Formats: sequence, structure tokens, C-alpha cells
Amino acid sequence: MNLTPTNVPAIEWRTEYGIACGPGSCRPGPIETPVYPPSPRGEELRALRQARGISPRRAAQQLGIDAVIIYDLELGRATLPDEQWAEPLDWMRGQEGSSHP
Repeated sequence: MNLTPTNVPAIEWRTEYGIACGPGSCRPGPIETPVYPPSPRGEELRALRQARGISPRRAAQQLGIDAVIIYDLELGRATLPDEQWAEPLDWMRGQEGSSHP
């Protein structure tokens, strides 16, 4: 498969509070986190992958992309051209009952 993912810009930044760690120390404080637009096809990809017990790594190998891109597609941080979404979704649907990594 020849997929060409592109990055999706954050639609806003949210301030959350937690523990921020840097070189040699951690401290409580605000942490800025990006918020991405909803990705229904990414959510479907993740649901199919998880339901079939397929690791992101195995999915990425099959689809010819890096495992990080699988996460990015699932979480809306990256997208594919409309005509390319069918390939990974169809492959994942065809893995019915698959549970090996």
C-alpha cells in the first residue's frame, strides 16, 4: 500500500495540571496539550485494530508505514487523502478473528 499521511494541526491548546519533568527534576504545574479535531475514520481504524487484537506495529508493517503514524491516524493527529482511507480500513476488516501480533 502506498499511503501518504499528512499532519493535522491542533485546533486548540488546553492547559492541564500535572507533574512536568525536565532534566533532573519534576514539579507540579500547568502542561499545555494540543487538541485535535475528531477523526471518525481514525476512531474506526483503532476500534477495528483493537477488536482484532492487532498491534500498532503489525498494522504499520502491513500498511507500509511507521507505527507512530498508526497512532496519529487513530488520534486525529494525522490523516489520509479520502481515497486512501479504504485500504487500511478494508485490510483491518479482513483480519476478522485475528489475534496474533
